Amino acid sequence: MNLLMSSYEGLAAMTNMVSSDLGPVYGSGINSAISEAVSRKIIESFDPQVADSKYNETEQLPEYIEAMIPHQVWRKTIYRLSERHPGSTMLSAALQHIADQGYQAEMMSLSSAPLHTHIFYSLLAECLENMSPANEENIHQKLGELITA
Repeated sequence: MNLLMSSYEGLAAMTNMVSSDLGPVYGSGINSAISEAVSRKIIESFDPQVADSKYNETEQLPEYIEAMIPHQVWRKTIYRLSERHPGSTMLSAALQHIADQGYQAEMMSLSSAPLHTHIFYSLLAECLENMSPANEENIHQKLGELITA
């Protein structure tokens, strides 16, 4: 437990564990309150140089990032980090991995998406694929969907 608490690497896992223990006692609201507090702490303490250095050594995402991706609250934390640190190679790789896992629609609202061209192009390609069944009758509707996406 001390190792988990010593860095942000274990905070998401520890939060999930504490939330599952406290949820039955205090109700589901405690889960989101704890998660949001820990998310803020991760964002405050994140050091992109350290993260990028570790990532560049292995060219693989840390296990804690892999564990965060299935949980929406932690994906949002990664999104917020990427908007705060758009030049981070580790966060860029995490965003690509999130997109590869099928969460592209969630990522469309990221203001930093155009900075990560590989993600931007995959989102654009998905939007254009959704337009492909357009014909003269529904082209205006399809263009409207593309603009609001």
